[in-house]
Amino acid sequence: MHACGHDSHVAMLLGAAKLLQSRRDLLQGTVKLVFQPGEESYSGAYHMLQDDVLDDINAILSIHVLPSVPTGAIASRPGPMLAGVGLFSATIQGKGAHASSPHLSKDPIVAACSAVIALQQIVSRETDPLKAMIIFYLPFLRWKSYRTCSRNYQFAMIDLVVTVGSIEGGRAGSVIPESVTFTGISRSLSSEGLSYLQKRITEVIEMQAAVHQCSATVDFMEDTYASSSNGQ
Repeated sequence: MHACGHDSHVAMLLGAAKLLQSRRDLLQGTVKLVFQPGEESYSGAYHMLQDDVLDDINAILSIHVLPSVPTGAIASRPGPMLAGVGLFSATIQGKGAHASSPHLSKDPIVAACSAVIALQQIVSRETDPLKAMIIFYLPFLRWKSYRTCSRNYQFAMIDLVVTVGSIEGGRAGSVIPESVTFTGISRSLSSEGLSYLQKRITEVIEMQAAVHQCSATVDFMEDTYASSSNGQ
């Protein structure tokens, strides 16, 4: 049996439905419960908008699990809350050769390794370390007493993230391959940050490939999805 955050989200909304139904006489207005499809494909919200699911609402509350928040607590803040995302794939084209004659190659593995390391410096060297986002969270109390909670806690989230999650090149330890492909993800709490990351990721990979006399193709595989921002 496979369980992940999506299973938690369904259980959470079903639990909310049960609680709201038991207190329906106290509600003023209509509550719509929305189960978003296609979370893994990053397009569920788009199709819901196209189907007019959200046309007749005044406000929306979205909840997402987060391992860094203690069990029994709910975290929130005004403004940006969940990062926007962009997926990318890069292929570095070189020239293959036998491992005993590296001078006859244009080694794409070395170029790819250099690119992956250089990508980490976008965040560590080009991001203001004082611009971390502060999240506040409150211990979750019973339905009738949550307003009385006075304790709160906080933790920080970084505005920009670049991660390479897969790399593939070559089939034998004795052969330098013709090409290497790696894939990754960029995340930011602002549309400006996502645009900046897309620009710098492309520049870094292409330049690192050129340093090693290789060429590179960078493909942002899907449309960039904006960050989620809470109302004030």
